[in-house]
Amino acid sequence: MLTTAQIIRELRGTKINGYADGLMQGSRRDIEAVARTALGHMAQFTQNRFVEANQDIIKCVVWCATLDTRTSPPCRARDGKQYTPVEHKPIGHSFQWGGGPGGYHWRCRSHQTTVLKSNKELGIDVPDVVMKDGTRASMDGQLPADVTYSQWIKKQSAARQDEVLGATRAQMMREGKITPEQLYGSKGEYLTLDQLKSKTGGMLGSNNASMKSEELAIRAADLTEPKLSAVQREARAYVVENGRKTGHEYGVAIADGKIVDRFTSGMPNALKVPKFNGYPNGVIDLHHNHPVGDSLSAQDFATLLATPSIGSVAVHGQSGFFTQAAKVGVGMSSESAYLVAASTRSKAKALVAEARESGVISDAQSNSGLWPVVMASLLENDGLIRYTINSETVMSIARKVINHGK
Repeated sequence: MLTTAQIIRELRGTKINGYADGLMQGSRRDIEAVARTALGHMAQFTQNRFVEANQDIIKCVVWCATLDTRTSPPCRARDGKQYTPVEHKPIGHSFQWGGGPGGYHWRCRSHQTTVLKSNKELGIDVPDVVMKDGTRASMDGQLPADVTYSQWIKKQSAARQDEVLGATRAQMMREGKITPEQLYGSKGEYLTLDQLKSKTGGMLGSNNASMKSEELAIRAADLTEPKLSAVQREARAYVVENGRKTGHEYGVAIADGKIVDRFTSGMPNALKVPKFNGYPNGVIDLHHNHPVGDSLSAQDFATLLATPSIGSVAVHGQSGFFTQAAKVGVGMSSESAYLVAASTRSKAKALVAEARESGVISDAQSNSGLWPVVMASLLENDGLIRYTINSETVMSIARKVINHGK
């Protein structure tokens, strides 16, 4: 069987030939992900066939995850859990097998081991041979073979626990309010903080408030003053101040350095933007506030791409958050713009969810208005917009999410 490196070389090609001899184009990270996933599925298939062929002597199979900070929540939950050899029914628990170790999710690194039946169970009247205690690998070296991920994480530093579980869940675990096993539902699904609050009878208490504070702290960690002209500052003052008074969205249109329109729909989460017919392409610089949420929305991106006269759209959050998208090129039809916005929004939300489930980002980070920033970055990577944000902290988290998804 080829190694991961050999498969990557076959797919990507060789450097000496400018990678022209590869079977597909793409980054090494992309191709490596494909190769590792394929190898994981192949290993699982082979192990399953072996177990089926020897089920008469195999008592159960055991899920084995990797003891490090990159292991996904589903695999962390199932580490050490036993299942029937062929049908993979849970033994002594209710966590579903799903795709199984190596095939549960993209780039799954888990594998399965087997537990043989005892001589007595096999009908052999001979004492079992007592084996010496084995070991298993972890990111810090060898550990006893029976150490599970739940046991391992409880003995890690607070910083490492926060990295894996998120600050709120980790703090709850350290305070004894919840065990690692209780972070999951009856079928092994990773619970949200709201679900945990319900499950524990509201015991999140101040920790939930702490998470909300952490979300705000992430957004406000390094807010810089946006570089605005005098007329843009006037537009910002108008939309933010009126938004604070009424809780509604307000818009200001600027053209040729002058305010040409002020408008509102009298609603907290919607703003009907004029078409600005008669203005040249890309001349309108649109500024508005978001009483609910701080970032550009999918609707904002669709409006920018679909309206020829609008060259840029900016959002002024009530807390000082600032994001702006400038259109590259002439845009597209309304139908295409809304299709692009909808599909990119779905992709961004999926990437954020996957990064949170994989422990790449914390709950607070995923709830800090992140998906719109990821969405903007994806549109910028596609060459549709140029994006500006006044928080390098949030931008760096968005890059981490996108890089994880590659």
